[in-house]
Amino acid sequence: MKKIITLCLLMSLGFNSYSQTQKSASKKAGPVKAAAPQAKSTKSNELSTSTEAQNDVGASSIDEMNAKWMAYMTPGKEHDMLNSQAGSWSEEITIWSYAGAEPMMSNAKVKIEMILDGRYQQSTHTGEFEGMPFNGIGLVAFDNASKKYYSSWVDNRSTGLLFSTGTVDPKSKGLVFLGEQPDFITGKMMKVREVMTQSGDSEMSMEMYNTPPAGKEFMSMKIVMKKN
Repeated sequence: MKKIITLCLLMSLGFNSYSQTQKSASKKAGPVKAAAPQAKSTKSNELSTSTEAQNDVGASSIDEMNAKWMAYMTPGKEHDMLNSQAGSWSEEITIWSYAGAEPMMSNAKVKIEMILDGRYQQSTHTGEFEGMPFNGIGLVAFDNASKKYYSSWVDNRSTGLLFSTGTVDPKSKGLVFLGEQPDFITGKMMKVREVMTQSGDSEMSMEMYNTPPAGKEFMSMKIVMKKN
């Protein structure tokens, strides 16, 4: 019996000694990092997952995007208003070169039409000014997304482009455009304000105001338009 007890003690001491040795070796070696699991996905699985995501999320968002695009590209009441101005008009033009200057008078004709299936208003102006032919082209748009009007103007009396942004004046119900163009004398930019008003279906007017780089705003042009 003593022999059995002695043998068990020896085995226990031996096991404890082995355990301590292993723990000491483990501390010296540092922690052992677990091996990273290897990905088992294949290209076909990735494609399937991507397709499922598109079916779950993309279908409704694409339908919504198409609906908004259709609303963006479809002419509305603002375009109908621009279309109501279509036709041939006669213009009486008065120009002031600077504040307090003597007015200069001229006459012109303009053809207004809607282009690109009623989305934009184009006006083509022809006349004579100071013995020289005058030609100009204007383009007016209403953007359904920004809810603003945009206007551009070019003519043969300059080499620049006047671009302005317009909104409806709540009092007069006319259009007020604000923009900038170069002052050909100084080369600096000056502010431009245009006020468009319509009296019925057969008369319109446009007043243009310039603010020189070092001056006050003054009326530089007034155009009275009568429908032919």
